[in-house]
Amino acid sequence: MPSAAFRPRRALAESGAQIDRGTHGIRILVDAANKRQTIEGLWNAGCDVLRVNPLKDSLEEVFLSVVQRRGGAS
Repeated sequence: MPSAAFRPRRALAESGAQIDRGTHGIRILVDAANKRQTIEGLWNAGCDVLRVNPLKDSLEEVFLSVVQRRGGAS
């Protein structure tokens, strides 16, 4: 029975999560800071969480971030 304290759709929308519905399930993208709370809330609401995959920045994104922190390329 779903928990009254956690409403998955509402809580995900309020956290700014992106929800993609596919033919084999639902993909939910959340900030790393909200990951644990989101997973536990889904479990408590009776949902099955089959996989958790952290998204990582590409090499290009990491490079640009480093260059910007250092004040640009010389």
